[in-house]
Amino acid sequence: MRKVAVNKAILGRYAGREIAGPRPGQPLLRRGALIDAELLEAMQRRGISIAWISDELLPEIDAPEAVKFETREAVRTAFSGAYDSAETWREQKSLPPPEHGLRIEDSTQLLVGEIASSNDVLTNLSFIRAWDDYTFEHSVQVAILSLLIGKRLGMDEDSLSRLGTGALLHDIGKALVPREILQKPSRLTDEEFEIMRQHPQLGWEFLHECFPHIMPTSSIVALQHHERLDGSGYPFGRREPQIYLFSQIVAVADVYDAIRAQRGYRADFSPRQVYDLMRQEAGAKLRADAVEILLRHVALIPQGSVVQLSDGTYGMATKLVPEDVLHPIVLVVAGESGKPLARHEVDLREGGLEVTRLLDGWPREVVAQVR
Repeated sequence: MRKVAVNKAILGRYAGREIAGPRPGQPLLRRGALIDAELLEAMQRRGISIAWISDELLPEIDAPEAVKFETREAVRTAFSGAYDSAETWREQKSLPPPEHGLRIEDSTQLLVGEIASSNDVLTNLSFIRAWDDYTFEHSVQVAILSLLIGKRLGMDEDSLSRLGTGALLHDIGKALVPREILQKPSRLTDEEFEIMRQHPQLGWEFLHECFPHIMPTSSIVALQHHERLDGSGYPFGRREPQIYLFSQIVAVADVYDAIRAQRGYRADFSPRQVYDLMRQEAGAKLRADAVEILLRHVALIPQGSVVQLSDGTYGMATKLVPEDVLHPIVLVVAGESGKPLARHEVDLREGGLEVTRLLDGWPREVVAQVR
């Protein structure tokens, strides 16, 4: 199984992993499904640029995720209901049905159960997402990352439940931001950014008024997740003693997922750049022990990723190395020009090489020559 670019080259291939559909709970692509022209068109229409497929060229790799697809979909469904409620509240000022809040809490409990029972030393999390629902996928990912941090900090299940609920709802205020600003594919202007900066306050107001039965910590996380330890954040420029613990944890997960994400208006960060950026922020702007947990226990280079190494060769990360997120074992298959090489594994801890790029799939020149 490997990640590939979503284009005509995947026609006739079989899906290696599910992809969420336009309606929560109804996957667009199920594991093992044959990818035909209709499915390809649906994926491209939703802005999905990468997917997992089974690949006869390389050995099958079992790359288990931190959370089962069904659980992720249940959480995504619950968040979808809350988000729709926020949009309705913005337009009509009508209160949402209370079951939307209950679904958030119930689905968070599912997440907590899976993460609390996991014994993985190094967590494998893929970052496949469709940009037409980036906020949904980002919110679920931040909830997972926050819970992984909370677990490593020794929180009990009750605390994890409260943390997970706040993390899942941290960006609910974005439902109250004009859609043309929220979904703008290019950089925001200064005026647009000022409007975007209102989403923590808007989220707090919505949760405080519409979901009072949800634990108060959720609305505090929504309000504070852009505050920074040194007072440089917003909306109020709070400093460390004034920032709630859960908000500090969610801030770390939020920044980490955001810089891992691929956006069309900037170059992607290499794994080393992500690592260094998080290190630079640790202790100054972001909670140091939370950053340390992510950088030691979440794979920056997910298993099954297609990569380019610093010597120009291409390969796939086949094995993760516990507590060394930058140096997986890579199966090298081609040189810089795409010419096939004798396949061999490289342990990046020993070879003096690094991953310089995570790719959506094999470059065309590699596919053309290796196949």
